[in-house]
Amino acid sequence: MKSAVLALVTREEKGRPYLLLGKKGNAEMGTGLLNGPGGKVEHGETILQALAREVYEEAGVYVLGSCCEIVAIVDCFSQADGHYMRVMVYSTSSYSGTPRDTDTMTDFGWYNLYALPYERMHDGDRHWLPYVLDGHKCLVKLHFQSKGEGYISHKIEALPSSLIGLTHA
Repeated sequence: MKSAVLALVTREEKGRPYLLLGKKGNAEMGTGLLNGPGGKVEHGETILQALAREVYEEAGVYVLGSCCEIVAIVDCFSQADGHYMRVMVYSTSSYSGTPRDTDTMTDFGWYNLYALPYERMHDGDRHWLPYVLDGHKCLVKLHFQSKGEGYISHKIEALPSSLIGLTHA
């Protein structure tokens, strides 16, 4: 099983909430699609260390793990090759710096939470992200034909409190 992290960096402007999205470069899944910054957890890193590192490497923005809240665990399964990845999703509105293009993400923008361009995002996002943005914490199971492509189905459950404590290790 591969472990990854994803940051939902938000801000409010003129009373409206916005989400930071950028276009993924050469990624294992989602190349060319809009996504939040994130990536794989490296050997020896905690989840929150990986989150802070990935957000800085991909977006040039600093976040503190202690200011991030777990909002989802997304398990991705591939029918074709048995590929499995667990993505720990964190939300924060506490950040410093200005998003900038990097080798792994470009074309950053702040998108209105109520008008996200799901057609330019990963197939699975349209199924679980609105639920999270509405304030729910969830455990999501996404099934694809191959590695993150060819959406088949999803299942969303409330995030069990027993899993929340495991998300910082």
